[in-house]
Amino acid sequence: MNYLAHIFLSHNDPSIVFGNFMTDMMTIHEIRKWPENLQKGVALHRYIDDFTDHNLTNRNRVLSLHPYFGKYASVVLDIYYDYILFHLWDEYTEIDFDSFCNQHYEHILSYKDMVPARLTRRVDNMTRYNFLHSYTSIEGIRNTFDRLDQRAKYPTGFDKATDVLLHMKMDLIRDFNIFFPAMIRKTKGFLDRY
Repeated sequence: MNYLAHIFLSHNDPSIVFGNFMTDMMTIHEIRKWPENLQKGVALHRYIDDFTDHNLTNRNRVLSLHPYFGKYASVVLDIYYDYILFHLWDEYTEIDFDSFCNQHYEHILSYKDMVPARLTRRVDNMTRYNFLHSYTSIEGIRNTFDRLDQRAKYPTGFDKATDVLLHMKMDLIRDFNIFFPAMIRKTKGFLDRY
């Protein structure tokens, strides 16, 4: 799961949205300084990642992507799933996508004082330039993979990512519709127990 799915699975709780959103950008030392309400978002983020990594449907799909992307196959699947979520949006929520984005940018910015100084510009730019929309189109997906490719240490195969997405789209939709309803139930249960 990438940003869109992580935010969706925060179930519209502002502090959980923020903690979940920021987790991968933060160091463990920075996270430990946060109050408990933000720690819950971090815990949810880790729960989502763990469930995603161990889900049989996803593990099989990662194996099918491995010949194209090697060690980056799971990263590719996370981004593909954000694209699929957008294209199945009306099947999973009644909230208009633009309204969802704007509301969650407000949630993120309402905790701006909790963003480490080194990340302030990044978070500001992400919300200002409507980063969740980058997962809605092939061009946006291509740009996402181009940015990731520039930061990667090893060969990625990301230049093929949009072609593979279009080739596997129906299989990805099938897998997503098996996996994501379970993920919604699991995250609700996790938050209720936390």
